[in-house]
Amino acid sequence: MGEKNRDNLVADIFGTMEGRVNPDGVDGITANYGYVITGPSGGNWTVCLENGKVSVREKLVTPDVITTCKDEDWIDITLGKLDGMTAFSSGRLKVEGKMDILPRAANFFKPYTPPGGSQEIVEELAPPYRDDPENPGSLFMVSSRDNTKILGLKCKECDRVFVPLRSTCGVCFGDISKNWVELSGQGIVTKFAIVRNKESGQSLKPPYIKAFIKLDGVDAPFEHIVKGLALSKMQEGLRVEAVFTRQKTSTVMEIDHFKPVNREPKFKLGYSYDELEEGMSDSFTKTISETDVYLFAGISGDFNPMHMNEEFAKTTPMGTRIAHGALPQCLIAPVLGMKLPGLGTIALEITTRFKAPTYFGDTITATGEVVEKLPERRWVRMDLTFTNQHNELVAQGSALVLPPMA
Repeated sequence: MGEKNRDNLVADIFGTMEGRVNPDGVDGITANYGYVITGPSGGNWTVCLENGKVSVREKLVTPDVITTCKDEDWIDITLGKLDGMTAFSSGRLKVEGKMDILPRAANFFKPYTPPGGSQEIVEELAPPYRDDPENPGSLFMVSSRDNTKILGLKCKECDRVFVPLRSTCGVCFGDISKNWVELSGQGIVTKFAIVRNKESGQSLKPPYIKAFIKLDGVDAPFEHIVKGLALSKMQEGLRVEAVFTRQKTSTVMEIDHFKPVNREPKFKLGYSYDELEEGMSDSFTKTISETDVYLFAGISGDFNPMHMNEEFAKTTPMGTRIAHGALPQCLIAPVLGMKLPGLGTIALEITTRFKAPTYFGDTITATGEVVEKLPERRWVRMDLTFTNQHNELVAQGSALVLPPMA
């Protein structure tokens, strides 16, 4: 597109907005979005929304948020040749006011088609950056590319930290272009929008999540993509962390996206030594069936006819088959390993003394109780009891265990 053909494009972009409204994108929104476009073909405009109704005014009308950029950059952003996030990060596009409402604007309008031509869609999300040591935005990208780190700029006067990067403090207006600080790469979502329509210059297929993310230690949020969770699970206040690309691109998308921080461990460990107290107890109950006895015989290799052959068992003092002595004893395993102390416990020693036989169909309750804490080695001694459905003592013993680490 020639330079002459671009002279009136800014006015045409705003002049065609009311005819390009995306009803779903503006539904229920009331806010004024101001635009200050500098340069020969620039001017001031306000996109006024009131409950989904859109009007465009060629002046600033009590804007809630103001976007400022050069006319050439605004044209390239609209045509998909320049990503807004890239322009924002490099300081070519500035935002003042309620930044948290800005992501919604991405869905307000259908794609713009220049007069006498078709819209040029650029699939690349962000153009490459040159390694320019004088450009804060460039240094931000180079650090992301080479070191997989996120940098911020800190004002020495008011201690505010800025990302995206800028040359001057937004409060004190002093030069902050050299005062770099390294950030953790984690933060919280302050606002978000679910993008359901194709955005020019964006290679992601909708729907996807675009959010304002306030990094830890930073005073203002910046915009990026969030992945790794269902759209219905997205919420303000969600804690996220940066995910860097494997393939280096030298673009703003060196940070490929942000994902939720898994704050809960995949497995919850049991009670630690410090959390355990004498007198704490837990139990597990199971009815011993004929099938259990046969399976245990197969696992242990103990096919003693006392357990397997009813005719033989009738000739014994028991008068019928009984379960293996070790079978009810095994029921203490889910207590120690899954309940008390719980997951992560190591059994160092288990001793058991049998008091009565366990018959087929008996319901056995295995109970473990903390009776002593051994501080030198941080071990715990537990009393073990095994009772049947008649509350008769089948076996008793003790266990020495190493609880999970805190």
